[in-house]
Amino acid sequence: MNEPDNPLLRRWVPVALGSNFEALPVVEPGDRAPHYERLWTYSFLGGGAGTLLRSARLKKRVDAWLQERPKVGRVLVESPAGPIVWSIRLAAAQARKPPRVVVVKSVFSALAAEWVAVTFTPRVVWVKRHALDVLASWMRMDFRPVPDPNDPWLQERVLPKIAAPPLEPGASRTKQVAWAIGVQSVALEAAARSCGNWIEVTHEDLLANPVEQSQALFSRAGLEWSDSVDEYLAQSNQPGEGFDLKRVWGDLPGRWRRELSQEQIDDATSVLSAFPVEAIGSLD
Repeated sequence: MNEPDNPLLRRWVPVALGSNFEALPVVEPGDRAPHYERLWTYSFLGGGAGTLLRSARLKKRVDAWLQERPKVGRVLVESPAGPIVWSIRLAAAQARKPPRVVVVKSVFSALAAEWVAVTFTPRVVWVKRHALDVLASWMRMDFRPVPDPNDPWLQERVLPKIAAPPLEPGASRTKQVAWAIGVQSVALEAAARSCGNWIEVTHEDLLANPVEQSQALFSRAGLEWSDSVDEYLAQSNQPGEGFDLKRVWGDLPGRWRRELSQEQIDDATSVLSAFPVEAIGSLD
């Protein structure tokens, strides 16, 4: 299931969670986060890629409601719309024949990854990527830098526990995005150390030999390889942008060298180099 918690792909997610999700959810082991738990229950049941918001009029009303929500990562409260959304979603997921294997991809759970791992005990595969390639992707897609350094929830619950340098006042957009990437990376590194059993691979290694490396990853994760996986990989190796799941494999490694200006590289490097190298990796 592709990014069930991504509000840019699924407009029902912030409605169900009671947040506009302009910040990442901050959830720690032991927290009671009922709607967030339902989202992941739904996802691990196999979920679905649809949306409840098919009406343009309803979507407009929901978008207006989202603008009024506080821009913080709280998902520990009940949303008025949540029970309705989740009763429909979970009933539909439970009514379907459960898949034999469910694989869920997320890029919005960096500050809640340990909670997900502890609560649902899935096999976790952490795909690391060169930080400047992540930055180039975010800049290309014009993503907001998340987490927001001014989010009081982040300041209270995350920053005191991780080695995150302060972000200078009036920092450039490039520095803001780089700082956000650094915080996510450090938080994931801490979660991986705490859990101790995550499978770690790099984006670059996977792209060096996609079929061979993917087969090795399947073996480590206890997944069964099939002809359909070969077909999927072959179909994915073609031009694509945005949220499309297709990319030309050879174009991806080192794309930052072609897309970022020297000023952007210098700004990003000055921020990222202040984070622990074991979380950020090499910036060469």
